[in-house]
Amino acid sequence: MPTAKKSPLPSLAIVGRVNVGKSTLFNRLCEEHKAIVSAVPGTTRDRAYGSVIWRGQMFVAVDTAGVDVPERELRAPVERQIDIALKDADAVAFVVDVRAGLPSVADRALAKKLHAGKKPVFLVVNKCDSPMLRLESETGKWRQLGFENIFAISAANGTGTGDLLDAVHKAFKKSKKKMPLAIEEPATRITFLGQPNVGKSSIVNAMLGEERVVVSDYAGTTREPVDTFVLFDKHPFLLVDTVGIQRKAKHSLEEAGVKRTLEAIKISDVIMLVLDASKAPTSQDKRLVGEILTSGKGAAIIINKWDLIENKETDTMKEYKEMTKSVFPFLPWAPIIFVSAKTSVRIPYLFERALKIMEERRKEIKFDELEKFIKNIQTTRTKGMGVAHPKTYRFEQVGTEPPEFLLVAKGKLSIPDSYTNYLEKRLRERYGFVGTPVRMMTKKV
Repeated sequence: MPTAKKSPLPSLAIVGRVNVGKSTLFNRLCEEHKAIVSAVPGTTRDRAYGSVIWRGQMFVAVDTAGVDVPERELRAPVERQIDIALKDADAVAFVVDVRAGLPSVADRALAKKLHAGKKPVFLVVNKCDSPMLRLESETGKWRQLGFENIFAISAANGTGTGDLLDAVHKAFKKSKKKMPLAIEEPATRITFLGQPNVGKSSIVNAMLGEERVVVSDYAGTTREPVDTFVLFDKHPFLLVDTVGIQRKAKHSLEEAGVKRTLEAIKISDVIMLVLDASKAPTSQDKRLVGEILTSGKGAAIIINKWDLIENKETDTMKEYKEMTKSVFPFLPWAPIIFVSAKTSVRIPYLFERALKIMEERRKEIKFDELEKFIKNIQTTRTKGMGVAHPKTYRFEQVGTEPPEFLLVAKGKLSIPDSYTNYLEKRLRERYGFVGTPVRMMTKKV
């Protein structure tokens, strides 16, 4: 069985205290609003990965939580995330706030750790939004931290970020890792969707073979979608761990995270709806299915925590599948996969299933073959179907991702949904299309 591998691109870890503007800088470098930016301390808790293109080459930026995250129960797992980011990084952007006064105890402790790491460190004095503040950044207090590469920037408006990127690019040119001009094969984007505490983060960690995402019993640990690049059997993937969507967000940060989750759905290739095997699906799960159907994306249903089900018998899995299909009758084409993030049972299979779903979404049926197909099924009896076969003028595939088909029929009467549903069923029996919706369109001539 192939194993997942980390991205071969060089990476820049962005570290510092809370509210110094790390996520704003991350968004600026990646030229998109991926990380939630907020005045609330500790908004970022996991590592967030994004691609940066500078001078025609690509590297990875890694946003991290503040080293002084306020929630005591999250400090240990957050510190582990920062340590992993620093260990994997090829260079570090140490961000401080120009308006914060003298370097704090946390700043000095982090500086000591970075000096010990012996990697290129760029001290980024952020929030220099005016000429006066830029002069403030040049005072000797920041040199107390012992770094030669000091950059005065404003991540909010982009001032000074070009000079920073030039320096990072130069450092990476000396690195053993190569910065590619472009990604040869686009990454398959898998988005994990589900309610809080169903194990989405644990599944991502199990797929990566490391603690990539903070896992905690603390409610709302994941506040924003977290992206991770990974290679599996030489195929690039982007794994997206999302906020658990609850009935009603408790405060603005959760609302922002849910909004980002809905945005992540729109740009996904495959959505994996994660359910807890020890709990019955709820109305919120049905709402998530509605979002999947609206998106038109590929999908699979992941039953996690299968290890918690006791006294399993031969038919237990079959019975659970039938129950799941009855709860989600509008998603019959989505494969159901039973996994355990805790024991990693069937976890590597998720990569393979995602690739298969993408293959099905891109499948094209030749016009001549579809002509034979439609003629063949229209020779069958229509008893029990509820409607007679229309007089078909043409039947062809007009799109992929998802597959789209057009039935052109003669006559004045409209073609009922019951017939297009019948046609879709027969298409799936013949050609599969597992894990992807199939869109049926009709036209009268």
